[in-house]
Amino acid sequence: MSKHLFAFLGRFSSARWVLVFFVISIVSVNLLVWGKPFIENQKREKKIQVVFDTFWNKEGADKFKRVGLEPTRELYLEEFNAYREKFLSKNPPLDPNIRVQKMTEDFKTLWETGGNLSYVNQGIAPTKELYNTELKRRLKAYTDTQLLFTMPLIPAEENLEKLFSYWILFPSFISLFIFVVVFVFASFILEKRWGLYKTLGIFLLANLTGGFMTYLLSSTSFFHSFSNDYLKGSSLGLAVLLGGVSMGYYKKAVPKVVLFFASLLFSMDVLCNWFYNERIYIVVAILSFAFLGVGVLLGLKIPPRKKTKQELQKGLLLEKKKNNGDLYLEKKKKTRENIEEGLKAAKNAEFEAASEFLSKGVQALLQESPLDEKFIESIASQITHSSFFIELPSIQWQEWGNTANNKKLPKVALLFLEKALTIEKEAIHARRTLFQIGEIRLHYKLNPEEGIQRLRKVVELNGDDFVARQANKLMGNAKIT
Repeated sequence: MSKHLFAFLGRFSSARWVLVFFVISIVSVNLLVWGKPFIENQKREKKIQVVFDTFWNKEGADKFKRVGLEPTRELYLEEFNAYREKFLSKNPPLDPNIRVQKMTEDFKTLWETGGNLSYVNQGIAPTKELYNTELKRRLKAYTDTQLLFTMPLIPAEENLEKLFSYWILFPSFISLFIFVVVFVFASFILEKRWGLYKTLGIFLLANLTGGFMTYLLSSTSFFHSFSNDYLKGSSLGLAVLLGGVSMGYYKKAVPKVVLFFASLLFSMDVLCNWFYNERIYIVVAILSFAFLGVGVLLGLKIPPRKKTKQELQKGLLLEKKKNNGDLYLEKKKKTRENIEEGLKAAKNAEFEAASEFLSKGVQALLQESPLDEKFIESIASQITHSSFFIELPSIQWQEWGNTANNKKLPKVALLFLEKALTIEKEAIHARRTLFQIGEIRLHYKLNPEEGIQRLRKVVELNGDDFVARQANKLMGNAKIT
């Protein structure tokens, strides 16, 4: 599986790696912002545990012993929980959202228990507007130190400079997950069609425009209740990309499966904003349809980018490989047709035609790459059988036997060489074939006893030449007498 994964990643262009890095960067920022309070809280809990255990081991347990109480596990847990609650009550929560909520509750309690009297003494009426202003001022002193609150766009505050950062953070993990899936899906398709810079530029511009449009709608009376919400996420940028994916510059340029997934992913994002993220994201969900339409228009109007020289060369190479592959398949098909015709002709006693077809077919079959070993062995068994007649010279069988041996097909080689031996009339060629059969049988341990017999026959026919010496050497090494 890892090999396939590396092979898949190896096909990524540099532009796609930029897109992957972009996604990883966005995800990393969100995980860092979300994970920091959790990590700090874990450190705090560990510190509480260490401090209490140190106290308990030094003096806590002894105090109970002195009054006649056994410091059991239950008593330890009771004291630890009491200490923990006391510690947490004196120290502010580390989760930014919980801390803001607690600060709001604390200020409300202070206001209702006499905090507003300080304004009355100054001749200022403690109105609701004053309450909200003072609360906002106190919260701002903390929220200005947290990325979770400084990056989003807040329409009521008209902090339009946040148009450049609000889309980096996401309102929920589900929204972040949808972003990863949608952005990878859409950007990979559009990068190939529009190019890297145009794809990223349109995405970023759509987020800037989308944030500003959300700001404008939130200032209307209908959506004014959402104006103090934090706007995060890049749903509107994703909507434009999905619109671009859904429509191409040329007619029928977009496959139906791509259109289906684009529609499905768009629906998921809209439903997430409407039902899960809620409030200001209802405005985002409504705007998503308009931005989808903008993306469709861009898909129709933006022509495909010109291919780079590298892509053109790669395309030519792939086309060449495809043509070579088609040629190989055509040749493979023709080889099997020749063999089939040859077998058919032999069955009908058309021996001359059978020899012609099988000569072409078997020769081509032995030259294929990769070799179809089972099919070759099957054909070799058929045409070398004693009941099968075909008019071929012994030299042809020897050539096929040598080729099969060189291709590491010893069983096939033996079939062809044994067939050559049965029809060979020249003693010198027969002796050479005997040596080859013996050598193959000993080397691959295919009935080595029979191989020894063949080699003995070689020596018997002529025991003085180089072939005889080689035969004796093989028999000596085989250790068979």
